[in-house]
Amino acid sequence: MQSAYYVKQIAKRFHLPSTPTLVSGVAGVSPILASWLRCEVPDHGTADPPPRVDAYTIQIALRAIDSLEIRLLGRLATSDPMPQGGIFLFNLESNPVKTFHSSFELVRFEVSQAAIDALCSASDEKPVTGLKRPPFGQKDPILFHMARALVPSFGRADEVDSLFFDQVALALHSHLISTYAGPCVDPRPLRSGLTCWQIRRTTEMIEANMATDLTIGEISRECCLSPKHFARAFRRTFGVPPYQWLQERRVDRAQQLLRMNEMSLSNIAEACGFTSQSHFTRVFTTIVGASPGAWRRYMSHRAHILLGPQQIRR
Repeated sequence: MQSAYYVKQIAKRFHLPSTPTLVSGVAGVSPILASWLRCEVPDHGTADPPPRVDAYTIQIALRAIDSLEIRLLGRLATSDPMPQGGIFLFNLESNPVKTFHSSFELVRFEVSQAAIDALCSASDEKPVTGLKRPPFGQKDPILFHMARALVPSFGRADEVDSLFFDQVALALHSHLISTYAGPCVDPRPLRSGLTCWQIRRTTEMIEANMATDLTIGEISRECCLSPKHFARAFRRTFGVPPYQWLQERRVDRAQQLLRMNEMSLSNIAEACGFTSQSHFTRVFTTIVGASPGAWRRYMSHRAHILLGPQQIRR
């Protein structure tokens, strides 16, 4: 399925009117994304830098890019043209900034280190320390064919079944760890995020008090930090502000309750800490790309197709 939240964020970052994006939650911890980026303007300009998080972006050129500059932590990394089928792979903590001086068509994957670790653990594979970056523009036929095969799906992203892109995400993970596993060589900034115990305490508090009006002051006191220091450290750790992270967790909880198909939308809104059903609908639709009612009907329809009514009743 497509998420309006990610479509909006990625389109804004690349200054494009639309960036069809497929989203897979197969890793459980963070989504794996695939986006279609296209521009026919000869001098598109500079894309905004992404959030500095421990995640990787893998971009495949569906056609040659004549003029492109990439900077990592403010330093020029390459200004070479990109051949058709060429890729670039780097960690988002290196603050990659791209300037396009010619038209382009790319498929952009994004996968976090946490998702890589979770999928390795689930399949009893040896954990990897990261992904090593190949030379800019190096061709990868497998990724190129995978990216090109997704193009028809981007044209009807809202109709793509989650099971389909989950399989693509799993294939992407297998290829990445078999081909690029190794220490990440991208430059990474020194940063001061939350410590392990602060992360644990923060997530415990948010999970336990999701239905209440939790404040940054209350959480920061538990972490022995000032509210300003906590907010800055939280964003450096999770890549988003505390409020946005809380809203996403509330939507995750709401999806669990919607799958049970037993509670009304107003009761789910209250249980998940939304101020009203309209507030719940607005936030849910922004993040998921569909209203709570439409999403529930879609999941119920999928369950009937996959399991059959007899198994659902059991």
